Amino acid sequence: MSLLLLILLPACAIHVQERILRHRAESLLDDIRSLELRKANFADAQNVFQRWKRWAKYDGECTEAHCAIRISLQDFPFDLPEKYAWRMSWPRHASMVIGGHPAQVIAEVFVDNGIVWGKEYDIAVLSPTYSGAPGLASIGDYTVIGTAESRSRFSEWEWNAGGYFHPNYSIVVPSVCEVCVTTMVKFTPYADSKDMNRLMQFDFSCLTRWKTCRMPVDIMPVAWNEHLADKARMAATPTLPECGGDRIELIGRDSENAAIVDVMSIVANRTRPASDHDGYQDFDLRLAMRIKRAEFWDVGTDSNVRFYESQARLVGSSGLDSIRAGIRLIALFRNGQVDGVTLEECGALPFTPENLAIVTRGAQQDHAAFLPDREK
Repeated sequence: MSLLLLILLPACAIHVQERILRHRAESLLDDIRSLELRKANFADAQNVFQRWKRWAKYDGECTEAHCAIRISLQDFPFDLPEKYAWRMSWPRHASMVIGGHPAQVIAEVFVDNGIVWGKEYDIAVLSPTYSGAPGLASIGDYTVIGTAESRSRFSEWEWNAGGYFHPNYSIVVPSVCEVCVTTMVKFTPYADSKDMNRLMQFDFSCLTRWKTCRMPVDIMPVAWNEHLADKARMAATPTLPECGGDRIELIGRDSENAAIVDVMSIVANRTRPASDHDGYQDFDLRLAMRIKRAEFWDVGTDSNVRFYESQARLVGSSGLDSIRAGIRLIALFRNGQVDGVTLEECGALPFTPENLAIVTRGAQQDHAAFLPDREK
């Protein structure tokens, strides 16, 4: 009888606290979803902090100019080792033996200049070994993760994951994690709030149900199904959209750097690789004015930049042959060093008031690029 009680009491305690965690996680998601990006303000973020202050903390100093709030919820198989600095995983494994679902929920809110510009919500649930899990997750315990987070701009990886179908959000399913399976929703502050709320849906039964959640579809079914639909559309439309005004605005948002440059000289003869129709030409460019970042390049100094045909097709109908010394261009490029400038696809276009307005409009959507003294 005593042995039975020793098993039943911890099992009951674990399942009760899992239901408490689920209720809190659902309430926290409601609060995070209620903060509409670019519309919610510092006071709204502070109200959320006050409701969750037992589990919340600030990352550094919190002011109206900048405030980062982090709210962490977790069950005691996660909490005990951290609270008492136990460097061991047995509480989590013991919980799983008696039907527990060790889990952690993290939410973050970011305020800049009095406005909520960013938010994030993550759920991680520990799962036992499962042979059907992709990659190396099947060799032992692994974590099923669902994430929804804002981005000031998209990486090429996020754009190619389906962002060109819906340019203000992207659904990414990483394949490189060795100990997890994940569904990740990325959205910009300009995404429609209906899209954000639809995709920020999590199956909270993963925290309490008898059958363990094992795959990405289990924790974020709405996002996962849209990811599959995007994959099918990409298979049917394998090429990216042609360069145009809308596309240039998005490249202006997503490029690390944007600048106005003057073509000073052609460095070498044009190269046309036999195996690659996308030939290239090197040019010396002088930075005339920054549009976004490009702090590593001093105004008035020259840099050697390689243009590929596909990057120059907006300059003129003859592509690379349209670029000559003396013309002014708008350059959209990656990298953070003057000797390694890499243009974006369609990353060079003629300098005109119309093109400058399009690129500037896109660059301004990358609000984090204009924040002082912080990671961009």
